[in-house]
Amino acid sequence: MKIIGEILKEKNIQLDTLDPVALRGFTQVPNFILENPELSLGARITYSMFLRYAWHKPRTGKDGFSPLTLAEWVEALVSDAPHLFEANAGGGATGSGSRGAGSGQPNPWSKATLNLTEQVKLLKTDPGLAARLKASAN
Repeated sequence: MKIIGEILKEKNIQLDTLDPVALRGFTQVPNFILENPELSLGARITYSMFLRYAWHKPRTGKDGFSPLTLAEWVEALVSDAPHLFEANAGGGATGSGSRGAGSGQPNPWSKATLNLTEQVKLLKTDPGLAARLKASAN
């Protein structure tokens, strides 16, 4: 299966420049996303990163043949781009008493300390930490 980046490669503009910003390439984002007042800046950047990832990283499912499922894609994205899942550090962020990966507190996704109630609590209160703990348990 060809990824869209390969299909459009011959239509991409090659810039003859030494500018390091231009040399890294570009990601095309629909104007609907860029101009939508209902989307936060973070949502727009996240959408852009998803597009970049989808265009430039051909992936197949765990069997090596079938298309990647959404769950497999998010799992790969958590490990390939952990910065997208970092906990908030600004206003409204959880204080220093919160549990973090490597904090010595039990990981509710670990086989040894499996706890569905804690998983649900973390998924609701801190999805970024939940994603990191789940990834580290596997």
